[in-house]
Amino acid sequence: MKKALISSCLLAVVGLFCASQASAHARWSQDGTTPGRNNKANLKVGPCGNVARGSTPAVFKAGQTITLNWESTIYHEGYFRISFAAAGDTGFEQTVLLDNIPERERPPGPYSAQVTLPSEPCEACTLQLIQVMLDRTPPTNYYSCADIQLTADDGPGDTVDTTAPAPVSALAWADSNRRIQWQNPTEDFAGVLLLSHRASLNQLNQDEPQAGIFYRIGDALGNASVVYTGQGQGFEPAAEGGNFSLYAFDKAGNYSAAQFLMAALAEPEFYFDVSVQHEQVGQPGVGVFAADGAVIVQANATTIAGAGDIALVVNDAQGAVIFAEQGAGMWTFDPSDFAGDTLALTVSGRDTLRPDKPLVLPFVVDVAPYSYYKPRLVFYQGGQVLTRAATTDAGDITVQVEFDGPVPSNVSDWRAQWSEMPVSGATLSPNGLSLSFPAGLTTVNVTFEVEIFSATAQAAPALRKALAINKPIRLGGLPMGWLAILTILSLIGRVRLQARR
Repeated sequence: MKKALISSCLLAVVGLFCASQASAHARWSQDGTTPGRNNKANLKVGPCGNVARGSTPAVFKAGQTITLNWESTIYHEGYFRISFAAAGDTGFEQTVLLDNIPERERPPGPYSAQVTLPSEPCEACTLQLIQVMLDRTPPTNYYSCADIQLTADDGPGDTVDTTAPAPVSALAWADSNRRIQWQNPTEDFAGVLLLSHRASLNQLNQDEPQAGIFYRIGDALGNASVVYTGQGQGFEPAAEGGNFSLYAFDKAGNYSAAQFLMAALAEPEFYFDVSVQHEQVGQPGVGVFAADGAVIVQANATTIAGAGDIALVVNDAQGAVIFAEQGAGMWTFDPSDFAGDTLALTVSGRDTLRPDKPLVLPFVVDVAPYSYYKPRLVFYQGGQVLTRAATTDAGDITVQVEFDGPVPSNVSDWRAQWSEMPVSGATLSPNGLSLSFPAGLTTVNVTFEVEIFSATAQAAPALRKALAINKPIRLGGLPMGWLAILTILSLIGRVRLQARR
């Protein structure tokens, strides 16, 4: 280890709620109007992360306007795109519903947007969420898909559905009165509508939803406002006080009888947590390597009570501050400065409600001294890979730097530094990764040695490989091949002569 580094990050967090702490990126909210096919958010394979369609699509009317809910768990410079496919997870590019939705820098968390669905019914249609990351070269994406079904509007001869679904059940407070939970009905169900009321108990039934109207979060109904709508079975209020009513609704917009819940958040239990993730720009997420680009360390905190902001401070081994910023939960560093080192960070979280009880989270990053990518030397002569020695009469020889396994996307930025050339007249490519020379040498063993560098650091130990260059064996001025042919012809002549005798 070249040096020891202990970085401590002071994260003073109050009033910030991050819905997810998984090492992930973007996904449909599982308790939103269009739950994803699974809860993973690190799917990089389009169009749907190789996740098959499920059997319980969210059902809407064709042409209906709904509110979509999704979440980002790790910030990337970029934007979101939402597209539609009528069948088979194909044709998303032809029906882009929303595009260029900018990603907030801090903190990662929930997003919502209104969208009007296509007007044609479909049985197995899909909504695709893409997180486009512009801080990657080339830009890369994360994918999440939600199964939906679009039904036809009621025609002139159709029977209008006016039957309300059954109400929710088991409505109650949970988790020390921090969370509301319930159970949804199993039939004729499309979602729930949760209202927060400012009125007294005997006035709650004056703020009822109207049949045929689909509401969104923030809509006002008399003295009440919509705080949640979707297919989930739980909700955490953002503030204390207030009374709640909960309705189930079907795809026709019929609402069940209300279920009421009285305020119970007089003194919430203190809850605080800190999580840390890291990722490296330029390599496939299998570790941290000194030669493969900047590393992003991001700290997230979860708190339900308190007030304040975030402060992130990073110190070196001697205690000197190398990074400090109010409102920051992210640190980016160049791993080439710590090749072969183990970085031991301490992330501390502090909330104003319990300043005497900070949370301390140790976090270790091992920095491999070279690169994830593994270069090697390959010899060519006459356009063919040499598996044995070269010969002086078979054309120019090329020594090429290639890679075992994956090839880095920025290979054009790599360069090579060769030791003293053992042959004269050699020609190097512009980045030095290829060396060519004429083969007109006498019999000799030539050893080549080269060091490979990325844009930021040495990629691997020096490569060293020998090549034998032989002169073809000749007898009496004739190559061995011609001598063999003449010998065979002589034997054939002798056999014919003996046959005549």
